Amino acid sequence: MKENGKTEISKEEYQKLYDLAYHDNLTGCHNRNWFLENFSDKDEFKFILVDINNLKIENDTKGHFAGDKLIKEVADSLKQFGEVVRCGGDEFILITPKEFDVKVINSKKYCYGWFDKDKTNTLKEVLELADYCLNMRKKSIKGLLKKGYSERKVELKKLKIKNYDGFK
Repeated sequence: MKENGKTEISKEEYQKLYDLAYHDNLTGCHNRNWFLENFSDKDEFKFILVDINNLKIENDTKGHFAGDKLIKEVADSLKQFGEVVRCGGDEFILITPKEFDVKVINSKKYCYGWFDKDKTNTLKEVLELADYCLNMRKKSIKGLLKKGYSERKVELKKLKIKNYDGFK
């Protein structure tokens, strides 16, 4: 129905549109749109970037239904720790209080990196640094980065990164 030239929708229709706009339909998690609208530079949380290990291999060897199952399993396992956002094919953001102990989420199914958000960092900076830490962890785990932890710490200090524990 139209009132003043605007289309009216029911609460049920609105809820369906909201769910499509702000939730991932495979996992039921929030999506990137929801994240960008609900978090800002003012928020202080621990943002943990999670990347599923070997999803491409799972898809190529067992098929995409198996890959989808793996994505759902990882999403469900992360939900017990905090708010989960699916932001890409095999990438998630886990949002927890700053004091959350990241070591409890350890799994062979995924790799993670984090950076604590405080008043001095923008949200963009925090996500970029968490992504950097995630990538360093993945490279380190895969054996592509042969340097020791102390050498990586020196590299991060040169980049003026205050919190470099995200890939211990």
